[in-house]
Amino acid sequence: MEKTLNIACIYGVIAALSFLLACGYCAFVRKKEIWLICLYISVFIANMGYFALSISKSLGEALLANRMAYLRKTG
Repeated sequence: MEKTLNIACIYGVIAALSFLLACGYCAFVRKKEIWLICLYISVFIANMGYFALSISKSLGEALLANRMAYLRKTG
């Protein structure tokens, strides 16, 4: 249980850092590249999916988090 909690904390920190990098790029870079913004946002979404997968309690939550991590649509 402690090992999964540590991994979940690491995933949370990585997701937070990727969000801060995306916000920092949007706020501080004058000449924005749309493909780089899309890349930052997709990395953040994937990292949030990994974090959600690491803290999921049920199969439904895990499947939804897995779809989010791999940027797949539902249905």
